[in-house]
Amino acid sequence: MHSLKTFLITLVAQSSQMFAIQPNMIGIPAKLTIESTRQSFKHGEAIPISICLRNTADSPLLFNARMLVNSPYAPKNCREITIFISDQDGRALPFESKIRAGSPSQNDFKTLPSGSTYSVQYSITRDFNLKGVTSITLHAIYQDGSNSGPTLPSHPLSVIGPIESNSLTLSIN
Repeated sequence: MHSLKTFLITLVAQSSQMFAIQPNMIGIPAKLTIESTRQSFKHGEAIPISICLRNTADSPLLFNARMLVNSPYAPKNCREITIFISDQDGRALPFESKIRAGSPSQNDFKTLPSGSTYSVQYSITRDFNLKGVTSITLHAIYQDGSNSGPTLPSHPLSVIGPIESNSLTLSIN
């Protein structure tokens, strides 16, 4: 009976450790939002947005703070944020820049305390052609593609993703 009790305690402990890791794969204890201080912009004007990652877990999270915006076709280890934009007619606007970035380094990983938010600023007009566009709807996805590489530090809760943001609609006149 003693060995059965020991076995069950070990099984419960291992299950709870697995559960602590599992939210990163399925339930993801973080929220991604995109925000703008304005809803309307003039043609040719920079369109800045904030990309915010919020820790909704009860414990600190490890995440890739580089928050590199890149094409959805870039290798997974060379992007953390992918932004999808459609115009007023629902047509997808392509990401037009060529970003040359390698894998993140150990220094790119930060710990985000419970309840805290990490934000980066990004200008939509840097990588998307908005000529002739009068309205855009955008959303972003965070996914740390380095999770299988040697650069991801060991941590009980690492934000891997994917985490999809809210949608944001902005007008351009």
